[in-house]
Amino acid sequence: MINISRVFILFFVLSFLQACSSIKAPYASLLHSVPTVIKTSVGNVEVLNTGKQNLTKAKSPKGTSYLIPGFPGSSLENMPLAQALSKKGYTVYLLNPPGHGRVAIENPHWQFQFPQYAQALDESLRTLQSIHKANGEQVIIAHSAGAEMVFQLLLSNVNKRQALPTFNKIILINPWLPSIYNASIPWTSEDEDLIIYPTLLVKLLGPFSKTASYKRLFLNPQQKQNRDYLAAHEKLTENLGGWWPFDSRFVRLMKGTTRTQKAILEQNREYQQSKNDLAPLNKQLNKTKTQLIIINSANGLDHIIPSTYKQLLQKALREKLPNVTMRFIEVKNGGHMLQVEQTGQVANQLFLDNSRHQK
Repeated sequence: MINISRVFILFFVLSFLQACSSIKAPYASLLHSVPTVIKTSVGNVEVLNTGKQNLTKAKSPKGTSYLIPGFPGSSLENMPLAQALSKKGYTVYLLNPPGHGRVAIENPHWQFQFPQYAQALDESLRTLQSIHKANGEQVIIAHSAGAEMVFQLLLSNVNKRQALPTFNKIILINPWLPSIYNASIPWTSEDEDLIIYPTLLVKLLGPFSKTASYKRLFLNPQQKQNRDYLAAHEKLTENLGGWWPFDSRFVRLMKGTTRTQKAILEQNREYQQSKNDLAPLNKQLNKTKTQLIIINSANGLDHIIPSTYKQLLQKALREKLPNVTMRFIEVKNGGHMLQVEQTGQVANQLFLDNSRHQK
């Protein structure tokens, strides 16, 4: 006689193993790695390292790169770019701001606000730079809303008259920078549903299918590298082996960051910093000769940040930070998640800029 419970357990185990085996490189290693957790005054920051593991043995390292995701993303979205940078000789740190990784926030006062993200990143970056005093250039790379986290970090330090963390280059990929220019980005009924629906309902059913919203991150969601990313992202955010679409941590992050984004958009220009407000930062970035590099998807193919916004942001950056060295780059055939969809093109632009700068 067949033992139904044993058959059920066997089926469950096989399904779980199949789900694990379906995750492809480079994401499989990242999902199974144990991150370093830096506890900040705001919340936990997860750090994963790829590249040179022992800086003291590196004779002439290219430098160190710190990669920041947008929200509600994670290190997964930056892993392909991290690999490309690592192969070129960079030490790479993938940072997950509070709530974005696998570790709980562990702060009852967390409100998902950009100044909090900035504080957490500031403390963790200073910790990393104090431990690993590497030669070569120091580069911070941020995607989407991660760009605003970085700018809030810079503004906070300048306003407090503190020295900025050491960066030779600040590289922003398809950035949303409401502190420079605040304008509406495509808002959907799913975003509204996410705010309105109770947490338990979102956790059980989601306001949408598990990957539907994430498919608009890409120009072509069916490309292999994009499918691999979506599968890994699904694995990171699901609960109970896939029986529940999202775990509680990720639901809190989605709801919190969506509310934050909506609040900022409703403030409109009141959220923006004026040219006078940014004068101290302009002066400091010019003094440290920090380069600002903006990498955007070409031909309006980014379905998250419209091309009209990007044009107005470029104009605002040049007007408000006139003394900062800037480069604006467009990469073809990629959507919002450009560093996944066109990793090689993004990386090549960074390396091309390095060779020019060294001449």
